[in-house]
Amino acid sequence: MGKPKKEKEIAIPTSEEIESFGGSPVSETGKKSVDGKGTATSEIPTEAKPGDAEVVDWKDKFLRAKADFSNYQQRATREMQEAIRYANFGFARTLLDLIDDFERLLQTPAPLKSSEGMIPAVRLMYDKLQKILKDYGVTPIEAIGQPFDPTGHEAILEQPSADHPPRTVIQEVHKGYRMHDRVLRPARVIVSLSAGGKRQSGGADVSSTKEDGDADV
Repeated sequence: MGKPKKEKEIAIPTSEEIESFGGSPVSETGKKSVDGKGTATSEIPTEAKPGDAEVVDWKDKFLRAKADFSNYQQRATREMQEAIRYANFGFARTLLDLIDDFERLLQTPAPLKSSEGMIPAVRLMYDKLQKILKDYGVTPIEAIGQPFDPTGHEAILEQPSADHPPRTVIQEVHKGYRMHDRVLRPARVIVSLSAGGKRQSGGADVSSTKEDGDADV
C-alpha cells in the first residue's frame, strides 16, 4: 500500500492581509471578523449609533411642523370662506335703518300722505342712503360739464352745442358711481359736438369734430 498523502495546509491570512484585499477589518461592532480557526463571523450591534437619536428628533420635529402647517391651511381656508360669505355684512347692516324708514313711511295714514309731507321724508331717506354709500367709498361720477371720459362715461348720444366745447358732457341720463378707484357703473351721458360735427347715437366712442375743408363721405 502506498503512503498516505499529507493534507495540504491552508494558510490563514492575517487581518492586515484581509484589509489589503478589500476584506473586513478585525472585529468591530457590526462588522465581520475572523475567529481563531479562520472562520468569518458576523457580530450584530447591540447599541444604537450616536446619531440615531438626533435623526429621530429631527423626524419628530418635521412631522409636528407638517401637522401644524396642515392645520394652518385648513384654518386659513375656513377663514377665507367666511370672509367671502360675509363680505357685505357691515354694508347690509347699515341699510337696515333705511329699510325701517321706508316701512314707517309706507305705514303713514292715507290723510298724511300728501306731496308736501312725503317729499321731505323721501329727501331725508335719500340723503341718508347717500351718506351710507359714501361711508363705504361709493361716490357719484361727475359728469355734467366735464370732458368726456370713456373710463367713467358712456355716450349714448351726441348733439351739436354752441355753448359747450366739443366732447363735453351736456346732459346726464343715468348717474354713474365708482367705489374707491373702480367704476361700479358708468354714467350714461349726452356729449356735445361743434356746430359742424356729425351726430352719433348709441356709441361709446365720441367722434371728433370735422375739420374745415373735409368732404362728407
